[in-house]
Amino acid sequence: MPYTAFFYMLLGGREPWTFRNTVDDWLQTDSAWRSEPIEYPKSDGKVTFDILSSVALTGTNHEEDQPSHLLLRNDADAEQTSWRRFAGITERYCPAGGEFF
Repeated sequence: MPYTAFFYMLLGGREPWTFRNTVDDWLQTDSAWRSEPIEYPKSDGKVTFDILSSVALTGTNHEEDQPSHLLLRNDADAEQTSWRRFAGITERYCPAGGEFF
């Protein structure tokens, strides 16, 4: 508890070993054709789980009629940018699979 109180109350939650991003994520995202697909091993249901099972285990609950929590700057260019350039990267934003084409 003293450790947590020190860093939280005195330093505002900033610990000296916190990693900082110096470049925005969108500037570091490469086109799909320049990246190799990642081959993930199949989940075993004991130690490793698929994405939807992992989300269910968190106990997160959202009503069906809630607005999307992921917003695009320009919906008109979403297909051009996401699908053609990044091979549907918007499908990977939400672990529950809430964004899709």
